[in-house]
Amino acid sequence: MNIEPKGVFAGGPALRGVVSRILGLAALLMLAVMGFTYISGMVNRADDGPKPIRASIGPKPILYEGKTTAQWLREVKNVRTGKPSSDLKSIRYRTGWGPEHFIGADPAAIPDLFAALNDGDLYEVAWRILNKFTSDECKGAVPALVKELDGPQCRWAIELLKRSGPEAKQAIPALRGLAQKGDVKAVEALKHLEATEVPSPP
Repeated sequence: MNIEPKGVFAGGPALRGVVSRILGLAALLMLAVMGFTYISGMVNRADDGPKPIRASIGPKPILYEGKTTAQWLREVKNVRTGKPSSDLKSIRYRTGWGPEHFIGADPAAIPDLFAALNDGDLYEVAWRILNKFTSDECKGAVPALVKELDGPQCRWAIELLKRSGPEAKQAIPALRGLAQKGDVKAVEALKHLEATEVPSPP
């Protein structure tokens, strides 16, 4: 007794061949869509990562995703000493950015950044962040920078005070003291600040 085949393959070998080709094309199309989605995601990660934060001058620390610069520096320290940081890992996975890219120039963070300069695990991150300080951010950090003139990273303090312009005049007495001890950088900073100092009205 002959039984007629039913269903998709009822048409015999020719129909089965057509169905196989259709399934193959569908699989290729799906792979192409997946590849395009992956490439688009990689491009977006590069373009839409967190941008450096410009400081709003004032005593209030700047936050990035709810954490201050000091807190992020502790996260970096934990990673360097073998303790995982889920927050840093999450940000790096989503954006491809490291902390030195998304932590902005915050005048309130000067003491923490200068302390980080003395830590081998944090030095590179700290100086990259300090390099972001423009004249505006440095103006808001002058009191903290004057205090750092007595510390081991006084060269950094001098450099940032030079960027502050006339607002750094309160640092002139301390800079003169360093200049008298032969600090060449202090001499250069004094010349720069005295040249930019706004004269008092008569």
